[in-house]
Formats: sequence, C-alpha cells, structure tokens
Amino acid sequence: MLFKKTKSLTNIEDTFAVGEILKQNGWNILTAINVMLFTVFHFPCATTLLTVKEKETGKWKWVGISFFNTDIMWNYIMFCHNRCL
Repeated sequence: MLFKKTKSLTNIEDTFAVGEILKQNGWNILTAINVMLFTVFHFPCATTLLTVKEKETGKWKWVGISFFNTDIMWNYIMFCHNRCL
C-alpha cells in the first residue's frame, strides 16, 4: 500500500513502481539514505523514555541521555543532508 501525493491509497505490488513514484516526487539516493537513518535514530516515544526510567535504570539521567543523543544525531543528519545538496 502506498499513500500518494494525490491523497489516494494505492496497492502497488512491484517495488520498482514504488521507486519510480518516489523519483517522480523528488526523491534521490540521499533522501532515501536520510529516511533510513531517521528510521534507525528516530526520537524515542514517551513510552520508551518512561521504560528506561521505570524498568531499566530508574534514573532520569539515562532518559536525558537517550533523548539528547537522538536529538543530536538527528540534527547532525539533517545538517549533513542540507550541506550535501
């Protein structure tokens, strides 16, 4: 399933067709790499942060480190993305 810019949901079985749609909408290899990196380093949700506090460490220090580590990494990725364009 793919949600297109035209606000319609389309079922596409061919992965090459998805790639063509993304290229037509301005995606390139750098955009794809940044999306993959964002997926890996995305901001942890509040549930994850509370789990770090309550179940894993019991300290707010590690919650702050988890939050700011992700925030710094995301800002670095976006800075590099803008500099490379």
